[in-house]
Amino acid sequence: MKRLWLLLGLSGFSLAVQAGPQINVGTVYD
Repeated sequence: MKRLWLLLGLSGFSLAVQAGPQINVGTVYD
């Protein structure tokens, strides 16, 4: 069960890394 959460965390982290610059740009220009 812990392994499942680890996979979810890694996938969520990779998505956050990919969307990070876009989110930062959005907040800067908001």
